[in-house]
This record gives sequence, C-alpha cells and structure tokens, in this order.
Amino acid sequence: MIEQINLFPVPVWRVNLTEPLEEAGITFDILQESAYQVKEKKTKAILKSGRNSYQSGDLKRDKTPLPLQKALSLVEHVTNTIYRQQWKGKIGILNTWININGPGSYNIRHTHPMSKFSGVFWIKSVEDHPKLVFDEYDYAAFNRGSVGFTRDENANNEIINSRYFLKPNMGDMMMFPSHLPHMVEENKTDVDRISCSFNLGWVSLEDEEEE
Repeated sequence: MIEQINLFPVPVWRVNLTEPLEEAGITFDILQESAYQVKEKKTKAILKSGRNSYQSGDLKRDKTPLPLQKALSLVEHVTNTIYRQQWKGKIGILNTWININGPGSYNIRHTHPMSKFSGVFWIKSVEDHPKLVFDEYDYAAFNRGSVGFTRDENANNEIINSRYFLKPNMGDMMMFPSHLPHMVEENKTDVDRISCSFNLGWVSLEDEEEE
C-alpha cells in the first residue's frame, strides 16, 4: 500500500462578499466611488508593489469613506470566522490601502512582512483583468522583502507546481499567509482594476490560555 503524505500545505481562503454587502445596502458602484474619493484626497501614490498604478498608502479607518469602513468591518468579521475555524484568539486589520490599477499597471512579486495574514478585496474586476499569481514560498526571498524575484511555471500538479493563477471576481475576498509571495500581471484592458488590500495580526490570544 502506497501512502501519500502532503507536508506543509499553504492555505488560501476565498469568499465572495457580494450578498452580505447588498444586505448592508452597499453597492460596488458606491465602493468604487469611495475608492476614487480616497485617491482625490490622497493624490500622492505610495510606491509599494504597484507599478504604473495608484496605491493610497495606509488609510485611517475613521477618515475613510463610510461605505469602505462598513466593508472593512465585514472583512474583519469574515477573516475572523476563517481564523477561528483552525486557531484560537482573534485577529484584526493592522493596516489597509486602496489599489487602482489602470491600463498598463501591474504589481511586482512581493510578500507582506510584519503581519500574520494578508488579503485583498476586489471592488472592481472584469473578466479580462489579470489574475492574482501566487508563488511557492521562498524563505530567503521573504527575509529580503522578495520584491522583484521571478519564478517560472512548472507542471500543473498541485504537489510540484511552484505557481498558481487565481482569477478574482468582483466581490471576492482572499486571505492568505503574509509570507506567501504573490504578484499581479499587467492590466491589458482599458478598465481600472480596484481592490482594497489589508494586513492582519493578532488582537488577542486569550482563548489559547483557557483550560
């Protein structure tokens, strides 16, 4: 009998938030307008992983447009639901920022040091927008910030594949370990791709101390 043991799997969680957003009276048109409001107020883009794109830099939650505040509260609730399925305690959003990727923009390969989990919520995405690309974890690259490194695609087998391409839909939220390298290829459409990225960290570990 042959037994296969898959060691050290790396989870990526995905959930679509369209329905709970609609129940809260929040539409994607409103969220997109809120993202552009952020850009109007924070006109100077911060250079992170984005190239030819707009990244707002860290947002102050109480000064963020109300629809985005409500959406982020939902994100925090959902990410905690995911977290508590496997761990104890509570996580919260450490920082968050808006990404507006216009035509010709892309995000170079990077990780999110100084956080436990990271994620992204798509406010605007169309069929031909580029996919989110995840690469195999590289410890040395993570310690260097892993910006600008590349990796060729290998076999399409989940055991030996070193790269995955995930197509996001509007309303999707993905959560993943912060050390997992990822990138976004060039936007070859004439439609802005809008998302809200965030980092998560521990708020409380008290549950782990309970007997």
